Amino acid sequence: MYQGLSSNGGAWYQYDGNKLLDLSGQTLNLSFGQPGDNVKKAVIEEIQQDNIFFSSRFGSDKFIELAQLLTSLAPPNLSRVNHKLTNGSDAVEVALKLGRQNTRSTKVLALKNAWHGETMATLALSDKVRGQYIGSNLEVEFAAHSGLEALLECACNRSRPSVVILDPIGFSSGLFKLEDIKAFLPELRRECLRKGHYLVFDEVQIFGGFLNGSLFSYDIFGVECDALAIGKALGQGFPISACLYDEKHAELLYNEAEFTHGGQPPACAAAITGIQHLHHQQKTVEISLQKWRKFVDFLRDSCGEISITELGFMCSLTPSDANKVDEIAKALFAAGLIVRKGNNSKSILLKAPINFDDIMQAWTIKSFNQCLGVMKGPSRITNGSWLSDTENIAIDYVEKLTAGLPSIEPYSRSIEAQTQLVVSLKSLGIPCPGIYEKTDGLQWIHVDGVSLEKYAFSSAQEVNSVLGQLMDHVIKAHQNGIIIGDRWPGNTIWDGKSVTLIDFDIGYTGDEATLMAFEHMFALFHHLAIVPEALARDKIARPYLFELLDRHGSEKSRYVFDVFYRFYGDPQKPANATSLAQQTYQKLLDEFATIIVA
Repeated sequence: MYQGLSSNGGAWYQYDGNKLLDLSGQTLNLSFGQPGDNVKKAVIEEIQQDNIFFSSRFGSDKFIELAQLLTSLAPPNLSRVNHKLTNGSDAVEVALKLGRQNTRSTKVLALKNAWHGETMATLALSDKVRGQYIGSNLEVEFAAHSGLEALLECACNRSRPSVVILDPIGFSSGLFKLEDIKAFLPELRRECLRKGHYLVFDEVQIFGGFLNGSLFSYDIFGVECDALAIGKALGQGFPISACLYDEKHAELLYNEAEFTHGGQPPACAAAITGIQHLHHQQKTVEISLQKWRKFVDFLRDSCGEISITELGFMCSLTPSDANKVDEIAKALFAAGLIVRKGNNSKSILLKAPINFDDIMQAWTIKSFNQCLGVMKGPSRITNGSWLSDTENIAIDYVEKLTAGLPSIEPYSRSIEAQTQLVVSLKSLGIPCPGIYEKTDGLQWIHVDGVSLEKYAFSSAQEVNSVLGQLMDHVIKAHQNGIIIGDRWPGNTIWDGKSVTLIDFDIGYTGDEATLMAFEHMFALFHHLAIVPEALARDKIARPYLFELLDRHGSEKSRYVFDVFYRFYGDPQKPANATSLAQQTYQKLLDEFATIIVA
């Protein structure tokens, strides 16, 4: 978070005495930068009216005016609009409701690596959602990969009518190639019409002129959909979104898709003024697009090692080494540019203001020139000093623990196996650092944070943040058939906000069900062991222990716990550098027993 960031007008900002140009669209929300005087004037005039607030049960002149404007500009078949909404997630939710109602199906077909919002339903549309308690239990079938052709294949294979949702340009996954959009998007529409699928376009990222100055993908590609969600730049920084849909389908009823502050007159006024301003600025936008394309040409000439995909005022930069993305983003910020990471942190995503001028072009080229060394050079690696002092836990210690579980056998992973594991975990959205292989062994790309091995928790909230994320990662790995390996606190990096997993040199083979119960209990037991009792550790542990029972059953959980009890409850237990006082283990075992043995 950039606290202290202040606006210099439009897309220019000031931070810590440095001038910055925003190439993220204020993280995708503003097409012209901060709202201009025309938008501010329209909003102020509306606020000065006697009736500032209108419940979603009522309407207003500006509400009606915006409805008429949107439907007049929308694709021809989308003659209905619900804009009693406040953000893109609302709009996508409404589209999902319409689709589910009209297909009479709870099935949703979606792309991997996409992003559609942060409500429970929209989070479920992401295959990267971190835990089973964050998204809803929406019945989502993900295509084989993040390409358009994969979603087409998914739609072809599904005979029963279902909801099909996508961002037609694939911004969050690094942008689809133009030739793929032209080839597969029309065919996807035809297949949806043949099968009765309800096709939803999430155009929250597109709306606002970012696509060559056009408002909708239809204006460029001519492909219709059944419902279309817009938001973000629609409100010019004010909270409003909309779902446009085909009138031939059944509508939702009142109280099924109206939000309390949706469609407020000031936000409607901002949206109307923004659309009108875009219309009047079309010639300027065309010139800006030419300047932006010249900058992208400069990138292609300068960064041959980086894959570049461009569409309108949007561009993705994907290094061959995905571990460089964070480093490049930080270097660009230091050089005066705000950019955004995306595509599961494998790409730098650029979204230029659509009034991109000569000064912005020169500033952007200068800033990128300063960072070419970082972009072309090898990834920065650490000497390992930030890792746990006990990075290589002796495998014989683990062997002694698992001796009571004859169906499990620990082993040392090769560098190749660790590298493959990291790739698999990262593909699931589980944070872990990249690996840099050297002739003298394995190095880990540096990540910010500290190892929990010697960390002192300051609050129960912090403990729950760590445990919640850690167990989400372990469970998600297990749901995908992956055994991570022993999860000591020393192998968990905490930066005060998020958990990163490191060190995968010890793995296990054997009966899968026992392995998963063992790893689940191992991670929970050892991370709770470092929590002070004063933070009400027993109360913190309860939901996690019940979760363990739910996942593995009382019989398997009790079986594994008995092994832990015999090993850690033994005063003669073998010790290593991670060992805690015997009293600590005994108290923790007793706390576990109240749930698992009860």
